[in-house]
Amino acid sequence: MKTSAVFTNLKDPKDAARDLLGKAKSSGTEPELVLFYATLKYNGKYQKMLDVLQAEYGDIPQIGGSVDGMFFPHEMRTDGAALVLCQDSEAKITTDCASENTASKSVEVLAEKVSCEKGAVLLHFPLVRVPGKMGAAEFWARGTYYSYKCRGKTEIEKKKHAGDFANYCDSAKIFYPPPTVLELFAKKIGCKVPVIGINLMHTQMQFDSPRVFCNFKDIRNGLAALTIEKEDISVTYDDIYPDKGLSLEETKEKVRRAFKVVKEFRANFEENILISLDGKHVMEAIRDNTGLRAHDETGISTNLERGDFQAVTPYVLMFFSEKTQGAIPHGVGSYYPFNLFPMLLSTSCFSKDVFLFHESSEGLFDRFISSVHKKDDTKFSIFGFDTCAISAYGEHAYKYRDAIRNRLVRNYFGIISTTPSIYLPRKFSCRNYMSECMPDVYCAGGGTNFCLEI
Repeated sequence: MKTSAVFTNLKDPKDAARDLLGKAKSSGTEPELVLFYATLKYNGKYQKMLDVLQAEYGDIPQIGGSVDGMFFPHEMRTDGAALVLCQDSEAKITTDCASENTASKSVEVLAEKVSCEKGAVLLHFPLVRVPGKMGAAEFWARGTYYSYKCRGKTEIEKKKHAGDFANYCDSAKIFYPPPTVLELFAKKIGCKVPVIGINLMHTQMQFDSPRVFCNFKDIRNGLAALTIEKEDISVTYDDIYPDKGLSLEETKEKVRRAFKVVKEFRANFEENILISLDGKHVMEAIRDNTGLRAHDETGISTNLERGDFQAVTPYVLMFFSEKTQGAIPHGVGSYYPFNLFPMLLSTSCFSKDVFLFHESSEGLFDRFISSVHKKDDTKFSIFGFDTCAISAYGEHAYKYRDAIRNRLVRNYFGIISTTPSIYLPRKFSCRNYMSECMPDVYCAGGGTNFCLEI
């Protein structure tokens, strides 16, 4: 696949889009696919940019979303927009999207549209969708209501109320739990090809973000799928964690050795709602062991308004999958002004044993890009980069620009967003990944990476 990537950081959205077009035209690439990604610099103004691009590229398939940044040959940028023109006459390329009344229905509808016998599927969806002010106020009110309903109730009654809250979150499309999304897609297309989750979420969260783009439309909190059917497509997945054990107890012991475990809890949960840890409200239990305190609604709203609500946290809860003997880390912080704790993962296959630890990235610099290696100089590499690595390494994160350039040389593009997820048929698996949360489905709250060569 031949590609040409260009970047702009002009302030005005229409000027920025025209700048991208001007730079792209000089490349001479006749695109059969258009990728467009932009940072929160243009939040709420993406459609103006997409309209300019559509006037030029018309009916060419297009996909993208709002991200924290991007890599392209010799550059790493975290403030602007990138356009990638892709040309490959041998590939069958399609883009589809869905935005139904609920998150689960959107997944089902899109999965029915997608078919892929060879190649790969890239799904773009919000890992966490921050609604606008009115939607956020309703979410907080619902969370407060269901938290109140759980007071003094039996465990069964608490699960019932937590389940009702989970159903509300689905109807409001607040969360798209990656394992659930990927498993459904994999089954629909026959479990033959990798399905890569481009999980969109910003480290500095704002109202009404992130956004998903498909066929030059901002579909907001919908899902979009890019299907590339072609022979000899290569997909590599990796993560920063050690291999899992042969049993759940062996995996737990590996976690104890690899991380500084602060506390081991017994959890109560329902669907993707964490109800309690050792019988205490989640943030109360976390505060007792870390000093981390919950924020009230006013503080959260103010930070979202300013665009500096921090999603990255050094505190992690490790969950264990009874289906795979894997371990799934999930960040825990002062995200909600109520007691119930919605999560990014369904708990249907989790053990009730949960570990709290303080995340450390020391010595793991190379592991964040361990999947990124050029195997064929004639192919285009697109990869997912965990934005947590930038937070972990600060100013040293720019060393990733040089490391990736040395590994890929040219003809590549990287998406800087929250950690990606993947359905990976067993034949593509390189080792016994700890992040396998469901059979052949890999997901974690940080530290995963993939590289697709076309």
